[in-house]
Amino acid sequence: MTAPRELIFLYHNLSAPGFEDPLGLFSRDWKDFKNDAKVLFEIYNHSLSNKNQTSILFSFDDGYISSMQASLYLYENYGFKSDIFIITSIIGSPGFLSKDQIYNLSLQKHIRLGLHGKTHIPYTQIDPHVLEIDLKTALHDLSSIIGKSVRNISYPHGLRNKSTDMILQRLGITKAFTSIYGSNRNYHAIEDDKSLKLIKRNAILSSDSSSDIKSIHNGPLRYFRRFKQSIPRFYFR
Repeated sequence: MTAPRELIFLYHNLSAPGFEDPLGLFSRDWKDFKNDAKVLFEIYNHSLSNKNQTSILFSFDDGYISSMQASLYLYENYGFKSDIFIITSIIGSPGFLSKDQIYNLSLQKHIRLGLHGKTHIPYTQIDPHVLEIDLKTALHDLSSIIGKSVRNISYPHGLRNKSTDMILQRLGITKAFTSIYGSNRNYHAIEDDKSLKLIKRNAILSSDSSSDIKSIHNGPLRYFRRFKQSIPRFYFR
């Protein structure tokens, strides 16, 4: 039996530009976000009726308070589940989740918590030895807050390579969430160790319309080409 197709939609802050995003290209207005959820719920229901099931999941990077509010809205209104990825060095900063909020989220069945790094520096720009130490510290800090091991990581800026993949594998990470556009059906395992799965996600821009959201469902690659033309070159480092 063919596994259901999985589409993951990536968001950052809602209503206001996030840090390192002064132009607000990756932020999303609450009204637009709620419309996205409605459109995606319709897509999900349609997939059930035509026996081509598409699983819809939401992913939130950085650890904004709006991620908590958004994940609750998604679950209460549509039953959607969410992943929230935390940057440990900014826990409790203005606009970001506190330790208590993170702990309470860890108790919710509709939310899965993961690490987005100690900082937001791309792992590919950090000395491998330093990166491994930083990730050990960040994983320990987040695990101490939620009282259980952390097995999922979201790559800052979506940047990765074979070396960073192998570091994650040594640290016991089982899923690495990327910024590669597309759908997941049979997770792609890294060549040298099949215990680490690379997960595709589809980042949503502040300027995206309902048609753009639907185009991800119809063909993520076509949407990615539009996405890359919509943002300044300096975002691809």
